[in-house]
Amino acid sequence: MVQKLTQKSIDRLPPATGKRYEVRDGLVLSLILRISNKGRKVWYLAARIDCHSRRIKIGSYPILSLADAREQARSIQRDIQLGLFGQEEKAQTLGETIPKFIEIYAKPRNRDWRGSERVLTKFERLNNRPLDEIKRADIVRVLDDIAAGGAPFRANRALAAIRKLFNWCVDRGTLEVNPVAGLKPPTKEVSRDRVLSDDELLACWTSADAEGFPFGPFVQLLILTGQRRGEVSGMRWPEIDLDILTFPDCISINKAPCYFPAPFINFADEKTRTQNQIPP
Repeated sequence: MVQKLTQKSIDRLPPATGKRYEVRDGLVLSLILRISNKGRKVWYLAARIDCHSRRIKIGSYPILSLADAREQARSIQRDIQLGLFGQEEKAQTLGETIPKFIEIYAKPRNRDWRGSERVLTKFERLNNRPLDEIKRADIVRVLDDIAAGGAPFRANRALAAIRKLFNWCVDRGTLEVNPVAGLKPPTKEVSRDRVLSDDELLACWTSADAEGFPFGPFVQLLILTGQRRGEVSGMRWPEIDLDILTFPDCISINKAPCYFPAPFINFADEKTRTQNQIPP
């Protein structure tokens, strides 16, 4: 099926009723979008190289947009015409991939991208290895060493970060298979159900009073709102008035604003404003 593809038409394409089907772009005829029975959409280039027909994987939609796929298809076609395609290229190493993953994927999507960057340093012994040469056992050895060092939950975070990186590489076509797909976390985690008693809350509140600005009111606001530490520390003056305290969607983890009655805020007075102790 040939169709002049647009983003809207691609989004409307239904999952395959059988194994898969393909739609050929009407603008770049060699560009093909393959749709699986689970709705996954992958870009391919149909090409003839050395008298053999080939399907060259470009990447997954929507990670790779229509415009990006067309540009990549034209680039590959050019290399084929010039006889450059298929020449052996040096595979990316893990050390080269991590900064790209952080910059392109983690920063725009994850407020704690620095945490991901930090935990990926646990795999530095593999930084010089090409991605396609990193085996499941290599990752497991790193995770075992982290857990043996007294940080079993840190090993779980490390696995989550490296799995996300490998999935990103698979989506972009720089890696064919995720070596840690299906790998279970090394440590079973149990949700915490410990909460502070009334006496402990009172002691904490009293200590916060004695501490003073800025950490005292900060701790008290955490107690009163139940919000996360990062959300409270990221507050700005436009979010505070005499009646309502607002945690806007730009910092709320579920992207929805949260509102709290605010007559208890005793640090947002004129003295604090004039001393500029909270950034504007």
